[in-house]
Amino acid sequence: MKYHKRIYLTACILLFSAVCFGQTGNTQIQVAAQATIPIGDLATSAKVGRGFAIKGLWGFGSPPQQLTLEAGNNFFALRDKYVVKNVEVSYSNWPIYLGYRKYINKLYTESQFGLAINKLVAFSTDTITASVQQSNAYFAWAGAIGYKLNDFDLEARYQNISIKNSPDIRFISLRIAYSLPFFRKKKIETM
Repeated sequence: MKYHKRIYLTACILLFSAVCFGQTGNTQIQVAAQATIPIGDLATSAKVGRGFAIKGLWGFGSPPQQLTLEAGNNFFALRDKYVVKNVEVSYSNWPIYLGYRKYINKLYTESQFGLAINKLVAFSTDTITASVQQSNAYFAWAGAIGYKLNDFDLEARYQNISIKNSPDIRFISLRIAYSLPFFRKKKIETM
């Protein structure tokens, strides 16, 4: 588990460093909040969740395009029928994605792939506290469509975590992201 935290911390440091020494074009850093709606097998066991992300975007070319590096967290509480009395159970994942974003005026599409660190936690809520944790990393990918509105992005995305010999973990996220002004190099020409 410490190995996963080191990978996550290293990715965040590299993201921050790369943005600080960014290239020409539309280079940004964004922070995002999202509601996550489980679908498929995950929908039978998890409630609607929440998440956050930080993303670096490096602009290039004409028409405007960006390479992206994103790290975040998605958290889901399990449905009551899967929870034993006096035991809290939750599922979360920590995706780290590389991606490509293409703009068409204020609309954009984005595809991403990377690694998702999945964590299942169960702990007792009575006087004697005990906890059990399980953590695994799997290949993950996402596709998104969004709308750029000044410094904000409104986005819908599909995320899939591929697990060998098991059903994939899938969910839809509705996200709002804000581009931090002190990292912006220049505005997108088509906007």
